[in-house]
Amino acid sequence: TLMIATKNEASRQLAESQLSILLKEMPAVLWSVDQDRKITVAVGKSLDVFGKEPQEIVGSTLEEHFGTDDPSSPPIARHVSALDGESVQYEVTWNERSFECRLEPIQDDTGKVTGCLGVALDVTKRATFERKRLKAEEQWGAVVQNVPDFILVVGREGQIHFLNHVQEGYDLQQVLQATIYDFQPDEAHETVRDAMQRVFEHGESVSYEVVGRGKPDEWRTYACRLIPMDVSPDAPCALMIATDVTEERSAREAEALHFGILKAITEGTSELIFAKDLDSRPVFVNEAVARMHGKTAEQMIGKSEEGFHTNEALKQIIADDQRIMQTEQSETFEQLLQVATESRLFLTTKTPWRDSQGEIVGVIGVSRDITEWKEAQNELHESRERLRAIIENTPACVKLVAIDGTLLEMNAAGLRMCEADSSESVVGACVFDLIATEYRSLFVRFHERVCGGTAGSMQFAIDG
Repeated sequence: TLMIATKNEASRQLAESQLSILLKEMPAVLWSVDQDRKITVAVGKSLDVFGKEPQEIVGSTLEEHFGTDDPSSPPIARHVSALDGESVQYEVTWNERSFECRLEPIQDDTGKVTGCLGVALDVTKRATFERKRLKAEEQWGAVVQNVPDFILVVGREGQIHFLNHVQEGYDLQQVLQATIYDFQPDEAHETVRDAMQRVFEHGESVSYEVVGRGKPDEWRTYACRLIPMDVSPDAPCALMIATDVTEERSAREAEALHFGILKAITEGTSELIFAKDLDSRPVFVNEAVARMHGKTAEQMIGKSEEGFHTNEALKQIIADDQRIMQTEQSETFEQLLQVATESRLFLTTKTPWRDSQGEIVGVIGVSRDITEWKEAQNELHESRERLRAIIENTPACVKLVAIDGTLLEMNAAGLRMCEADSSESVVGACVFDLIATEYRSLFVRFHERVCGGTAGSMQFAIDG
């Protein structure tokens, strides 16, 4: 019997020792208070929040420990309630640490309350996480409410369960009683139903564009994205993000129209139109350029122009490109280039190519084949020179007279007839003054008929 008692005592002491270690190391505070409001027990690792050892706390009254005699002070009032037989739960922050507290009355065998037992669990980490979570939710809520996009949670049949904000002219509660189809034209329903089916039946995320209501009296274009939400199998729903792209789409359509017009112009002209980068590599050529070199535009873009021109011509072309980019000035000049087996003359205009920031990124050029025009010009010049030589050497007077009788030009024979030293001495004078008086009026009428388109001849005398 003595051996059994000794063994039981050893087990009790071991259990008490283990309990004492557990109480001292647990992240909590365990204490008890008697009816005189004196602290009788204080253990737990979290006692360090008070900056005191347990023996400094045990024996002190609640008023001494909390530093107040005010019976309405929350820590005093809560302990009084527990000493009156109530269970009390509360949260409190001590020295920037959060605790979840519980007070329970202690009763003797007769049911009389002899004190209370308190437990405070250190929930600082949880409280910190909760504060951060609430702050993040608040921030996210502010973002959701203020983004220009419409963010919706919708059901399988298009019911609207959530909407971050509404357009002017709508009431949020009324919208939440409607479906997304109520804000779309009938012709858009098939597109939306197909997207909803892919989301709810196949779990896909879907993107599409659709026409929908903006204000009650206008239609807008929205880029929508539907994403499955794994919230509840009993109430499946999807997240919808709708972005108003009306202006963007209009701009795209206008840009496409503008591009189409430019393409029609560049492809429909016989002139060579091209754009090159800083290294003189083509980044755009129209069909006329490609056709001249026997290539397609795709075969030329991004490639060096070697093989398209003779070495000498290529060096000159690159030099022209670099000069125009460096001087930032447009230039127009003639180029003699080899096309197939013959040389052709081109009139080329090149100008610096600038990006949207005004930085030079290459050159843009337009070239026109002027071979035949140049040959015609040369032939015309030669013909004029031949005619001038004939006129200068004829023995008859040949002159050019304006409608008002002003002498514009006269050959050598005419100058000799007028006994003029040079053409400068008579050009600009009125030929009517050179005509003998008796022939002058007849000559004037004759001159007027000729200037009116009737050829003729007349004999007259001049003063000399």
